[in-house]
Amino acid sequence: MIKLVFMDMDGTLLKDNKEMPKNTKQVLKAIMDKGVVCGIATGRSLASLYRDFDGIAKELAYIAENGTIAVYEDKYLYAQEMSKEYVHKILHIVDKIDNVLPIAACVNHTYSLTCDEKIKEYLRQYYPTIETVDSLYDVKDEIVKLTLYNSDNNAEGRVALFDNLKDDINISISGVEWIDFSSKGANKGRGIKAFQEKFNISKEETMAFGDYMNDYEMLQSVGESYAMGNAYPKIKEISKHVIGTNEEEAVIQTLMKEFDVKL
Repeated sequence: MIKLVFMDMDGTLLKDNKEMPKNTKQVLKAIMDKGVVCGIATGRSLASLYRDFDGIAKELAYIAENGTIAVYEDKYLYAQEMSKEYVHKILHIVDKIDNVLPIAACVNHTYSLTCDEKIKEYLRQYYPTIETVDSLYDVKDEIVKLTLYNSDNNAEGRVALFDNLKDDINISISGVEWIDFSSKGANKGRGIKAFQEKFNISKEETMAFGDYMNDYEMLQSVGESYAMGNAYPKIKEISKHVIGTNEEEAVIQTLMKEFDVKL
């Protein structure tokens, strides 16, 4: 019996236009009313999740910023800070790259370098509290994740520039636009295990949905792993199930079937 369910946002629950299926909140509420813990596991900020799931936000579990933060009922299970030493090493490389905007995700705030208003408005869908600063080297807040927004959608082509750091920090591509950096051991899989321990739920009693490489550890931490039809090939290889695409609202359709939800 499944007792814990987590799903990614972009490319998984959300459609390509970043909208979620209209009945998402009703379906999740119906499942939670059955005693199942439901959660969102994403590279997005906690603030964006509270905004997007208004109405049921306080009932959901959250693994935010690609597993660097885990929250339930407004209480942190953990928040894993990133070493300023490695933040600066990444920034030194970024300083020499074009078409990349670095973003420092902190526990309560998000900072980016100064950018034009059009880009800042786009980023607010992921980081509602984003502030622009002249230098990320001077950010004093606890940074949990450093992410690079690749405005030309070439994240996969640039990730090799950071190969000399991959033994010391987590580096993951979470979409064509995003390269994410965090402390070793910080990933969605760690978040899943933290919730399994909190609720005494086994791997076999856990279900998760994902589409990209930042979902890899999460899908390996559950008994019922679901890859989207539009998922990255390696994600399909490690998943127990491959379902329809995000455009087909396959997550919601699968949940309604598996939990016998009728609206």
